[in-house]
Amino acid sequence: MLSRFHKKFKDVNLTLLNGNSEQVAEALSKGEIDLGIVEGKIKSKDIHYSKFISNELAAVISSKSKLINRDEFLLGSLSRCLWYTE
Repeated sequence: MLSRFHKKFKDVNLTLLNGNSEQVAEALSKGEIDLGIVEGKIKSKDIHYSKFISNELAAVISSKSKLINRDEFLLGSLSRCLWYTE
């Protein structure tokens, strides 16, 4: 998506920063960034939200995982797994 944007608008400089919704909202409020893409809404009168794309999250596992042969998971069993978040 960023590649297509850059090809269409060559004179616009883009910088990609990664953060959670609260960090993005704070950076917007401070004027540090012009635009943010977030998953959740932050209650702030200073921020305007527009739906951008529908987001689908998927849990992924290694093909070597002991969970590979399961067709479904209970939330309780997933809470005992080791998760990577960024």
